Amino acid sequence: MNMDKQQLKSEILKIKDWRHPYELEPGVHVKLFRDWHQDWHTWRIETLMPTIQTIAKHVIPDGFQSASVLDTGCWDGFYGFEFIKKGAKSLKGIDLRGEAIRRANLIKDYFDYSNSTFHVGNIQDIDPSKESFDITLLYGLLYHLSAPIDVIKKLGQMTQHMFLINTYADKDPRPILILKREDPGKDSMGFQELITTPSENAIVEMLCFAGFDIVLRDYPYPFFEKYKNSDFGFFYGIKSSAGKENIDALFKKLKVRDTYDPRLTKSQIVCLRPCPSQPPKSGLKKRIKSKLHHVIDEVL
Repeated sequence: MNMDKQQLKSEILKIKDWRHPYELEPGVHVKLFRDWHQDWHTWRIETLMPTIQTIAKHVIPDGFQSASVLDTGCWDGFYGFEFIKKGAKSLKGIDLRGEAIRRANLIKDYFDYSNSTFHVGNIQDIDPSKESFDITLLYGLLYHLSAPIDVIKKLGQMTQHMFLINTYADKDPRPILILKREDPGKDSMGFQELITTPSENAIVEMLCFAGFDIVLRDYPYPFFEKYKNSDFGFFYGIKSSAGKENIDALFKKLKVRDTYDPRLTKSQIVCLRPCPSQPPKSGLKKRIKSKLHHVIDEVL
């Protein structure tokens, strides 16, 4: 049944446990499941979106305005809608929960985000051969997956330029996945009891395995107070097909650092994995080795 704007507004306001903050009209806000979500999600958008737009300007051929966006585990579509509000071309959201998709469609219809679509689906079953996107979001989902390597690999095949990950990242320096148990019946949990939490280097390795040869980590300052001492992190996987000149300009614009300095009272973006130089071809290495042996034999 099609609803007019007043009916949509009434239906939206019936819901008393929204996970993201929406203002339907001046002074009219949805009821949040947790009050602090208002500030947390607003902080993430205001803090991260300028950097995301800067990256897009340098690595997407026609910039942010031409970007198609895939939001995985999208819930009610909040973050994907922020990309649309900033001018992205299109949005597709996927979530396993039917109620989440219902809410996303209510917001879509209320604000007339006609260039958005939402579907119930499990990203672990996604077919990477069917669609491609300029930007993929994996926000608050990686640490709920049991097979993150396969998921990131599939999403990497679907993503042309940028892969944005917000996740907990264990401080273990090794590239490891730590097995954990969670209760799928509780709010904000995944749908499997045995899941993984990655270390920072595991995220780097998985993104590189999926085709992103540049991996950046964003350290905003000041960090959101509630998460100030947590392991929550923001990662950008980038495909260097934009070319060296554009990547160099991006690094200069973002003032990308080689390492994180906890003593600095300012935001920092750190390169965790630079674009690798092309390794010598195996045939060339064999010829060099053979020639070297020949020279040694003559000297001796």
